[in-house]
Amino acid sequence: MSDGDDDYPVGYGKPPAEHRFSKGKSGNPRGRPRKARAVKLPTSRLLGSDEPTTTLILEEAYRTVRVREGDRVVDMPVNQAILRAMQQNALKGNRIAQRDFTMLLRSIESDQKQTQLEYFMALVSYKDDADREIARCQKLGIEPPEMIPHPDDIKIDPKRGTAEVHGPFSPEEKKQWDLSIARRDEAAREVKRAARKHRMIRDPKMQSILLDEWVHEQRIFDIINDRLPPRYRTTLANRSYADGASEAGDYAEGKKLRRRRASR
Repeated sequence: MSDGDDDYPVGYGKPPAEHRFSKGKSGNPRGRPRKARAVKLPTSRLLGSDEPTTTLILEEAYRTVRVREGDRVVDMPVNQAILRAMQQNALKGNRIAQRDFTMLLRSIESDQKQTQLEYFMALVSYKDDADREIARCQKLGIEPPEMIPHPDDIKIDPKRGTAEVHGPFSPEEKKQWDLSIARRDEAAREVKRAARKHRMIRDPKMQSILLDEWVHEQRIFDIINDRLPPRYRTTLANRSYADGASEAGDYAEGKKLRRRRASR
């Protein structure tokens, strides 16, 4: 339509003459713009960030191989086979193998020492904080919170630089401990019941049955109680000293027997 068309109505979809497309001329001479490339954000996973080579090395290190040792063939992980070969070369006088084996051993011992020190310091700090919290609660006359592990279960040996937990270390372990202690206490009640009935009944046959129950529950008590640290142990009233009833518990008797065998 020519520029002189005064009757052309201007409105929506009908721009003025100076803004209309000209015939034979593109309205987008530069063409469609290129699609912008995806920009990698700092949180994007970069190539190799998952350490696939490390995963591959570990898989190969623990892969089982067959190795000849003298007259026999044994299966072992690759890392163990390499370490054993290094050890054999060192024993044969290979100085490079001796140096590598010694450096490897020192590195492992150094890591173990550092880990032990960190564990020791963490438990010492935890025990000190827990003891202070318990003392604070006692001073205020309030019940201290449940602590796992309990500070009384942490045994510190400053001379050796060791710290050991003689009790539950986690809520899951405490559940198992509570079940064991509950079964021990149940056995103690059964021992008391059987002992009382055994003294009341005069029938030899019933006495024999009750004695078997008495001894059975007493052994259960001893096995559980003897495995617990001293803080959790208790004594058993109405103990039976009949033949077949262990005075100190089957577990303790077993330990005594193993000590006697070892001393021979």
